[in-house]
Amino acid sequence: MFRRCTVVASLLLALLALPQPAQGQAAPEGTLAGVVQLAVGLDHTCARVTGGEVRCWGRNTEGQGGTGATGPNLTAPVPVVGTSGSGHLTGVASIAAGEDTTCALLTNHQVRCWGVNGNGELGNDTNAASSSRPVVVKAVAGNGALVDVTQIAGGLHHFCARLSTGQAVCWGDNQYRQLGDATTADRHRPVRVKGAGTAAVLANVKQVAAGGIHSCFLLTNGQARCVGNNSAGNLGDGTTTERQRPVAVRAVSGAGNLGGIAQLVAGDQHTCARLTTKQVRCWGANFTGNLGDNTNTQRPRPVKVKGVGGSGVLADVVQLTAAGFHTCARQADGDALCWGQNSSGQGGDTTTTNPRLAPVAVSLSSVTSIATGADHACAVTGSATWCFGNNDFADLGTGAGFGNFPTPAMVQG
Repeated sequence: MFRRCTVVASLLLALLALPQPAQGQAAPEGTLAGVVQLAVGLDHTCARVTGGEVRCWGRNTEGQGGTGATGPNLTAPVPVVGTSGSGHLTGVASIAAGEDTTCALLTNHQVRCWGVNGNGELGNDTNAASSSRPVVVKAVAGNGALVDVTQIAGGLHHFCARLSTGQAVCWGDNQYRQLGDATTADRHRPVRVKGAGTAAVLANVKQVAAGGIHSCFLLTNGQARCVGNNSAGNLGDGTTTERQRPVAVRAVSGAGNLGGIAQLVAGDQHTCARLTTKQVRCWGANFTGNLGDNTNTQRPRPVKVKGVGGSGVLADVVQLTAAGFHTCARQADGDALCWGQNSSGQGGDTTTTNPRLAPVAVSLSSVTSIATGADHACAVTGSATWCFGNNDFADLGTGAGFGNFPTPAMVQG
């Protein structure tokens, strides 16, 4: 996130001058349509489209685009190839992105991954080489494919998955014990997340969330357990002690555990929870206001996210997303809000004012989906897809431009 070029003003003005459709109207021919889910990495972006295929764009030096070949930046979306290197990857139910790796959960409940594999991010029992086409994530025992997966999440250099048994598995980088197996050994294929204390496995997992160097797990009772690096309080247990097994996220008051959680998301060193009340609680690093509490004070246990302008409490949130040092939310009325780091315009508010200590409105309406990466973000409105933030590696899929684009620009087809 620190290897960025300066904005080229002439390119920015040229892009902003391009005709854009009114939000909510049909996108013109040549724009990416049919997007049902987005996954954003550091310098690349992928979209799951109707019909169960995936389109990716941006940096492709390590096969992040899944095209079957490495090469120049992909300035517009291209289809991800099948595991054989021909045809298109099909039957995709959901996608998740790490820094330079993407994984796809298939309708048969197996997982395919492509991109960087330096820490075993592909889960294919090796870290020998990156892959420009999807490969099969192996089973815990290494014999055959990982099966019965119902949800996946991508961190910086690791991934986690929820199984139909209610257990969780993770693979990839484990330097900070973020895989939850009570070791610091990188894992090139999935390992089971251990339970608290001496429990063999973590049970009753409803959802997994992978951060930069920590992981969190939403349980069926509405509480959360987190594991790994805790130097900024990112585990929410009221301490900054690294944990090799999952620990409970504490309540805002510190008395008891945080409950009523509907969704968990994680950034590099912070975590946020969307509650069943549609409010948001965040904890951990807050260097750039990524907790949204109108301060930049580190919080080792949850705090309430403020409303726009730093007053009241953020409400009516139906989707959360976090990456790097910023967080975004989608509200029930289709408005989107972001807070935290905005140095590249990843807040989508037409500025690079940084930091944003409380939520600000993204310059879009009727948003149906939103996803964040470290330095850019993307959103879907009607039949059009929009991206904003850093574009040094064609991250935004607009077909042109380098530098920072704080005003949402439409992704090409």
